[in-house]
Amino acid sequence: MNKVIIIFAILGSIFHSCPSSQKSTYMGEWFGKKIIIPSDTSILKLKNEDSFDNFFHPNNLKLIISVNGECGSCIDKLKAVENFAEYVLSLYSNISLLVFVNSKTTSFNNFELMNQREIRLKYPIIYDLNNSYLKINKIPSNDFYKMLLCDENDEIIMIGDFTAKNEVKEMYLKILRIHAKPLIIDSPIAHPIRKEPRKGQ
Repeated sequence: MNKVIIIFAILGSIFHSCPSSQKSTYMGEWFGKKIIIPSDTSILKLKNEDSFDNFFHPNNLKLIISVNGECGSCIDKLKAVENFAEYVLSLYSNISLLVFVNSKTTSFNNFELMNQREIRLKYPIIYDLNNSYLKINKIPSNDFYKMLLCDENDEIIMIGDFTAKNEVKEMYLKILRIHAKPLIIDSPIAHPIRKEPRKGQ
């Protein structure tokens, strides 16, 4: 309970500069909201991964990114997203990164070109052909809502653009320390050092 109170206090200070309507929406409607993750492969096209079942782990925490495939500056942010994901995935074992790319024209040519030339995102990408993720969850067009972290029950535990403000990024890291499972890397077994006896001994 104390951890929850601390989180709300920190969130209040981070978003102090946001309009009051945005703050109240964030603290009230969105914190704890259950996100529906579409899995209908007829409306999703997966890149960099063989199948949705191999890629999606429902019991993991989910770092969900929504990208407008027709927006150059939005696509540019993916490099920062990749760096952040790489860092947290090196620390924790139960996080899935979901990158939904949407397009009003359902053409992903602009995104494909920019990704191939500049970003080359190595993580799986979901081409959301009908913008189902945005529609089902009623995600606003404001960039504030395009990056969020959900717990294992798909409920939002953090929301905001961690590529824009370092304070927001630090808040993501603090919440991950509370909810995520540390990645345990087995250290190599140290073999005993045997000293050879000196000649004449």
